[in-house]
Amino acid sequence: MSEARVTEVAAIGEFRADLVDFAGAVRRALTDIQLEVRRAMDWITVEQPGHWQAEVRRGYDAVARAKDELAHARTYKQIGDYIPSCDDEKKAVEMAKHRLEHAEEKLQTVRRWTMAARRAVDEFQGPVQQLMGLLDGDIPHAMVLLERMSMALEQYTSGRTPAAITWEELAANKPGQSMARPTDELAASPAEKNADQSTPQNSSSPQPAGSVNPRAAESSLP
Repeated sequence: MSEARVTEVAAIGEFRADLVDFAGAVRRALTDIQLEVRRAMDWITVEQPGHWQAEVRRGYDAVARAKDELAHARTYKQIGDYIPSCDDEKKAVEMAKHRLEHAEEKLQTVRRWTMAARRAVDEFQGPVQQLMGLLDGDIPHAMVLLERMSMALEQYTSGRTPAAITWEELAANKPGQSMARPTDELAASPAEKNADQSTPQNSSSPQPAGSVNPRAAESSLP
């Protein structure tokens, strides 16, 4: 049987502490990312649609006013058979229509980006949930496993070598149970220990099977 050479028991504890720090850093990073995603979604799906919807309403009002001013100029500037050109009023109508078209295009763009952003967030949530499951399940289990390994190695280096143990027993998730299998003396149940204590002990230790008692041998001599 080969002999194990254990030199750095503390390395397991250090790795476990680093794993705790890593899990905390990942949780903080995920929280920050989710906050940023939420702000971006609010900007895309709430603020921008509201802004451009208001611009569209203002655009319709501006076009209506410009048309009214154009009609008013044509009516009151007409002298006899002379029809005024009303170039300034016509330019105002065209500018108002251009602004309205721009606002409507922006509103349609925002609506398209809203749908794309929601799909992207839905795809993003899948890996995030997997990572959260890792943080909530696998990493705590790994910490328990590392603690059991550290306990077993401490028993090994202290001279109380635990009996052989399989990896399945080592990785078993049973809180409060040591990973090291106790020796026969440690594994004895309390009932067995009480039974041993209640049994009266002879003054002389029992002889092994096949041994000869010297006094009995002397008495049997002729």
